[in-house]
This record gives sequence, C-alpha cells and structure tokens, in this order.
Amino acid sequence: MNVRTLRKLLVIPAAALTLLLVRQALACGPFATTARFDDIGLPDTPMKDFAAGKLGIVRPALSKENQIIAFRHMEGWGLDEEAQAAVLTTPEVDSGGPGPEPDLWLKARTVIVGGEPPKIDPFTQLKDYNSYVRIPAGAFIHAAAKLEELTKSHGSKSPEVLEWIKGQDQVFASTTASPVVPAVVKGPEWLRAEREYQIAAALFYVEKFDDARKAFQAISLDKGSPWQSWGLYLQARCWVREATLKPLYSTAPAGGAGDSRRPYLQAQVLLETALKSKLLPEDVHDAAENYRDLVRHVTEPALLRDEALVQLSTPKVGGGFRAAMTRLISAEKAAEKAAEKTVEKAAEKDKAISKVHGGPINSRAESMRAWLDAFAGDALQANGASFLKEAKASYSMLVAALAKLPKGHPDEKALMALAQKVPATSPAYPTIRWQLIWLELGSLPLATQKTRLEAALKRKDLPTWALNRLRIGRRSLAGSLEEWIPFAASIVVATDTENELEISKPDEKSGEFPQFFSGNEGNAINANLTLDQLLTVAKNPSLPKSVAAEVARCAWMRAFVLDRLDKAAALTPLLEDRLKARAQSILEIQDPVERRFEAVRLMFENPGLRFDVGTDYTTRTNTYDVKEFDSLRDNWWCGSRDDAKTPGTGHGLSFLKPSDLQQATADHAALDKIPAAQIYFGNAVMAFAEAHPDDPRLPEALHKVIAATRSPMCGSTEMTTMSKRCFNLLHKRYPKSEWTKKTKYYY
Repeated sequence: MNVRTLRKLLVIPAAALTLLLVRQALACGPFATTARFDDIGLPDTPMKDFAAGKLGIVRPALSKENQIIAFRHMEGWGLDEEAQAAVLTTPEVDSGGPGPEPDLWLKARTVIVGGEPPKIDPFTQLKDYNSYVRIPAGAFIHAAAKLEELTKSHGSKSPEVLEWIKGQDQVFASTTASPVVPAVVKGPEWLRAEREYQIAAALFYVEKFDDARKAFQAISLDKGSPWQSWGLYLQARCWVREATLKPLYSTAPAGGAGDSRRPYLQAQVLLETALKSKLLPEDVHDAAENYRDLVRHVTEPALLRDEALVQLSTPKVGGGFRAAMTRLISAEKAAEKAAEKTVEKAAEKDKAISKVHGGPINSRAESMRAWLDAFAGDALQANGASFLKEAKASYSMLVAALAKLPKGHPDEKALMALAQKVPATSPAYPTIRWQLIWLELGSLPLATQKTRLEAALKRKDLPTWALNRLRIGRRSLAGSLEEWIPFAASIVVATDTENELEISKPDEKSGEFPQFFSGNEGNAINANLTLDQLLTVAKNPSLPKSVAAEVARCAWMRAFVLDRLDKAAALTPLLEDRLKARAQSILEIQDPVERRFEAVRLMFENPGLRFDVGTDYTTRTNTYDVKEFDSLRDNWWCGSRDDAKTPGTGHGLSFLKPSDLQQATADHAALDKIPAAQIYFGNAVMAFAEAHPDDPRLPEALHKVIAATRSPMCGSTEMTTMSKRCFNLLHKRYPKSEWTKKTKYYY
C-alpha cells in the first residue's frame, strides 16, 4: 500500500463537518436546460489570467475565494507562483463517502478464505432518509493492505491470519442494528494487538462510543501495539462521531456537562496532544491536523477564521492559499452559526479565547476583512457615512465605496474624481471604469445617456453579462418600438442544467454569441404588441435571425387562427424557407375548411408552433427544432392564457400608445376564445372529414389528432372526448388503413 494514498484517504477537509452526516438525495430526470442572461458569478477572464491579476470586472456576485484573489491584486500584493498554482489546482474532495466501496477488501480476503463473502453496508441509516458513512474508504483500503502484509510475514494459510480475517469480517459486517464484536484471542503478540484494535474499531462502528474510547485509550498506552501512536487520534474520532449524531448547539452552560460542544473540546485536547508528541506516523499526521481544524470549527471558529485571514494576507502566501480560503469561508459560516445559536456565555468564551491568543488579526488581515465586509456586505451603508476616507486608502476600498454609494450622496463627485485618476495599469481599472458608466449616466441629458450606452455596447472588452445590462439600460430609454428593437434580444451568457453551467461560446463562422429574448422582453412582446407591431419586430434587420424567425412564426400563427389572412400573408415571407412555401400554399386555398385542414397538417408536423415567443427560455424551447415533438415542452398551445399576458405598462414598452394597448387587448381576447391546440385540430379535421369523407389524407390526420391529445400539457375531459370521436371515426370509416392499425387506443 502506498502511504501517500492512505494519508489522502484519511484526511478530512476542515469544511467537512456537515458531511459527517450525509443526506441521501434521489435525482430524477431528464432535466431542462435554462438559458442564463445575467451575471453567473464567474470571473470575466480565464482563471489563469484572473489568478495572475487580469481581473475583469469585480463584483459581489463573485465567490468569496475570487473576491479574496481580486482584493490581493487591487491592493498590490498579488499572488506568488505557488499560490497561483494552488488556485488553478482542482482540490481533492473527500465527501466522507465509502470511496471504492468494500470490494477491494472483499476481493483480497476471498482470495485466501474463499466462500461467500460477508455483506457489508458502509452506511448507517438515520431518521428521515438521512444516513452517514459508518466505514470510510480508508478502512477498506487499509484492511486490504494489512492483509497483504500479514500473508507475507505469516503465510496465507496461517491459523492466526485466518483468525485475523475472521475478526475483520465481523468488524465490517457488524451494524448498529446487529452489532458483533470480535472475541478476545490468545496467540502471538501481534495477533493480540491486532485483535484489540479490531475490537475497538467494531465498538466505534456500532456506536458504543464509551467502550470504544476506553479501548483506544488502552491501545494508546500499550507500547507493544503497532497502533499505539494512533490511539489519541482515534479517541478524538470517537468524541466527534458521537457528537455529530446529536444537535450541535444547546442552551447548557458553556463547557458544562450538558454543553454539546464539550465532546469537541475533548477531541481538540486529544488531537493537540497527539500532534505535539511528534509520534504520529506520516500517514496519520495530516489526518490529525485536518481533524483538529474540523473540531475547531465548533470550539473556536472565530479564532480559526482570524488565523485564516492572517495567512491569506501574508506577502507570500504560498501553496496553502486555496486551503486557507476554504478554511476562512467555512470558519466564517461556523462562527455565524455559533453566534446565532450558542448561549451568551459560550459566545463570550469565543471572544475570550481570541483575546488570550493575543488577537491574531494584524493590519493587513484587518484591511482584507474590512474590504470583504464592505464589498459584499453593508459596512459602507450607514446613513451619513463618509465614503472618502475608505476610498482614499486603496483602490480596493474605492471599488467597494463606488459599489455601495447611494444616489445623490455628498461624496459622489469626489469619489468619481478619484475614480477618473485610476491608471489603466491597475487591476481595479476595468471594475472602476464599469462603475463609472452607471454613476455618470444619472447626471446626463437623455440623448447623451443613449449615446454613452450605445458607445459602451460597441466595446470589445466587456463580458456578455455586462453587455446585457447595457442593453437593458438602453432599451429602458427607448422612445419608440423602432428604437427599442435593436436592443431587445439578450446574449445567452450560459446554459444551466440542474446547476451545471456551460458557458456560451461564439459561433465559429459568425463569431456571434447566441441571442434570445429574456423573460421580461418575451412577456412584453407577447402581452403588448399588436400583429402590426409583431410584423415590425420580425422585419427589423438588427434582430438575430433566430429571434426574428420566432417572432414571425408566432405572429403568423396568431394571424392565421384569428383569420387575419392579410397579416398572415405579410408575415409569410419572413418565415424560414421550410415553412414559407407551405404557408404560402395554405393561404392560396380558397375553401376555408380545406385551408384550415392544411394548416392543421402543418401544425401537426411542427409541434413548436405557438402564439407566443418563449419566456421561460431554455435550450429546449428556443434551439429545439419546431418540427420535433418534445414530451417536456408545452407543444403547440393551451386554451387558456395566464394573467401575465394581459396587456399593460407593467411589462415595459412604456412608449406604447393607449390605442396600441387597446388593439393588443382585443387580439388577446380573440386568442382566448381559441380552444387548446388539440381541440382546434380535432374540430378542423372533423369538419374536413364531413365535407370531404373520401379524402386520402384523413386517416393520417385523425391518427395525429389522437396522438396530439397524448401531449402531457393541456389535458382535459373535452380533449379526451375529442380523441374518442376521432378514434371512432377512424376505425369505423377507415378500418383497413395503416393509420387505423397504428391507433389502438384513444387515451
């Protein structure tokens, strides 16, 4: 066994306290992929560049780790090469899970003893579907390595080795519900020592913590045991595991018998004693240090937080930079939780501990903490507070002050003057330049505001989320629909599938990012625009082709079902080529019954056709081909339309005239009278069947009406009735059709 491997498996991250109890979550799918248009909280530059000081725009949405990196660069401290490497290295995460499962051990022991291996469940089930890892990965790996060692030194058929395997089987197979503790054995000294360890481990795994602690204490005093140096560490593990199975905070006096933090204090003493002894083997030392950090999240989180701040603010922070950031964040959370739930005396004790230790915070650490509090919190928002003192101290505090500056504050002009002097070479320059855009706008005439925003939109150095915010600002100033349209679509910053982000990339040929309407703009279009205005939007060359095509499709559908054939004709040239020819031929049909029948056949082939542009924008609803049926999507349309589509100024587009809104209201009222798509289809097909009973297209059309009623959306009794009518007609009139044979059910 590789000692380095075992040490990694034994190490428990300082932030892993909550992972000692693992909630088992069941996932189900498939999952929709949602488009994100605003700041997703990632650096604007590649992480390698960000770690080196090319920060882009720094904002509160960045993670605390990235805020710390940004602060160091804006302060001029930077990151040394080791710290940058640590930032770019993906951390190894031990989730507390069983890792490779028991298979490694089971395979090793079965090679020697054969037979059916025992069943091992590494988890212990708790209440409410919770469970925790009773036997960690390292235990199985260590047992397999120990077995290899014993067979080499004593032989694979040695009775003592077989007895050791028997005991280890009992340790792993035993549970709290069916506890089995190996019996004491007589024999050589090595077997006696190993069995004592197996007994202690079994007691630990079945939650007999008092007995386990006594057993590990005896081992720690046994100079003949190979496990002696582990004894103190394993006693601490007993205290912590027992404590994690109980509520963390209680109202008992701090340090007293009823104080739930007492077991952690006991564990801390044991761990510090073990570490000071310098007797721990290499494969346990790191585990003990990390376990002490874990314990300190309960016993002295404020002090642990302050120590992390000091480490993070040292001139040469080195390879421990990422670990220190993790420690700071987890300790902050623990300190906040302790402050909320611990009794007053316990909170006072935390303060006393920090005081006894001499207060680890120095001026550099204090400035980092002040900046983190000011930038992401409320530290600079007190009424009447002067921002100038902090802002003059450093560029980082200037960034924080500009971010928190209330409109019309007395310091506004002075702060903006300071911001104008920041050199382009400063890592803070992109952030301050971005802040100035918005601070300066408010004092400018309307025409100048528009010009400034349009100029900013032409910049090549801004990230996509920033461009979207500029578009929002610019379209809010629009005085007409024609002025609003060029800024209506937003860039897709990323797509999100169950919190798994995929950053958007520009098209290889055009170099353009994908663009769609965000929810606000989609709702504004759907609710407030008349058919004439939808035509104006679809024709505007400034819209991306995909967005303009969707507007044209939705407007054409509205026009056709409302029998506004003149508007449908005007929209037809704007449709995609695949739809354009069919739409044109449909409009040329003079018989209204046949015209509607042909239109329904087109809609059958394109389940993505509907009245409204998408507002819940996902890659399924907006890049999904309209000709494909999607069981997760609202295919076609439902009969009722929600209140969000009611025309009104609440959707934006404040430049619209009352007459525009009146016409939009009339259009909506007419659309509300159109039944759900499947009913509309059925009515059209049944009417055509009555007028043209021998038309060879009818069996397929009847089959497709029935299939459409199986869409998961818009189900109703009326829809089932329509499906049954079509089913009966299909089977009665066309019993030998291939479409009849494919249609065995109407539900």
